Amino acid sequence: MKPFLSVLLMIIVLPAVLVSEASACLNDRDTLAEEIKGLPDVTRVITGRFERNPPLYYEMRLQRVSDELRIHDDILGDYDDAAVACDRLGRDDEGIAFMTRKHHMLAQMRTDTPGIQEDWYKYYANIGTCRVHRWIRNGANRNDLKEVAQAKKEIDQALKIKPDAHFGREKYQEMVMQCIISPPVNLGNTQNGLAQNLTSLGDNPQTIRKGLCGLFVLGNAWESPDVFRAMVDLLGYRNDHLTNWCMLRVRELEANGRQNMLPLSDAGMRQEKERLAGIDSYDTAEYKHFRDEADAWQAKRTAFMMARLIAGRHPDTDPHFWDGYSDAGPPDLSIPFFRSVELWGRPYFGAHWFPRLPIAVILFSLPIIWLFRREIRNIRERRRIHG
Repeated sequence: MKPFLSVLLMIIVLPAVLVSEASACLNDRDTLAEEIKGLPDVTRVITGRFERNPPLYYEMRLQRVSDELRIHDDILGDYDDAAVACDRLGRDDEGIAFMTRKHHMLAQMRTDTPGIQEDWYKYYANIGTCRVHRWIRNGANRNDLKEVAQAKKEIDQALKIKPDAHFGREKYQEMVMQCIISPPVNLGNTQNGLAQNLTSLGDNPQTIRKGLCGLFVLGNAWESPDVFRAMVDLLGYRNDHLTNWCMLRVRELEANGRQNMLPLSDAGMRQEKERLAGIDSYDTAEYKHFRDEADAWQAKRTAFMMARLIAGRHPDTDPHFWDGYSDAGPPDLSIPFFRSVELWGRPYFGAHWFPRLPIAVILFSLPIIWLFRREIRNIRERRRIHG
């Protein structure tokens, strides 16, 4: 092949070659409200940009529904609101007591009573969740898993009644409990095996991620390193940007003393340390920026709520509670174009390929330019000779 054609082929083919190689579930009135609005996306969940209410919000609700139940003990939804409020306040003994009272009421009702299956579902989901949270708050003693086993049975019963409730998150919660009771073996390179077990349910990764988002937003998984590690495995290397953010969240939780419920594999921990060491300053700064923004947004929302809660107003009973509250909406979390290009190339060219790209292009271009100029000289020389 002539040199000129060789150069031309390299210019045309090379770009084409480069391209080709290129945890927990509660059910009350707020649960329904979140479902109506839809879950925040994965990015917002990872950065904490979703609504969480101050303790006084739940204390006032608990007081109101407790007073109502003293007068009308047949308002079944009040038992759910009370139990969830107790759980949010860390008073799981009281939450379980409210669910026990609800069980007593349900046991007296006819099986064909309208809505009774929904109430049985909420009963099992709430008491199971309160029970496993109590086990965690009491020290998560892995030598005594009776309460976790009982909680799993209750969540299993909720699943029999309503298998796909709340974005399917109950079955993911059930799998977390199963992993606590019987930790996965042969972990390989996974963080803790949870993602492996979740995938075995047969759902696609996107569906599983949505289910985990349900645990983050509607449960207590936002404070769980285990569930964030599972999200790391589910996101995988192709989602390097979000994977790094999840790993930074794990490091943040562990620095704040949050416990791991599941055993960690040696290979997974080595991989995690390597990945953490490889997170560049851009990802770290970006994660901190959006976490700070989420915390500031949450603080503003909480301040607005507290002023009204202290004044005796509550969203449950005051239709004008949110009058005057303004929210500019979440920040633009989209990745800049140059960052998208870099992240796209990481699986093929390594984590730090993009900053080195201009140098590589220059070095690669030099021989092409030299060959091109030589061919031009040869053409001119042939023309001169042959006239």
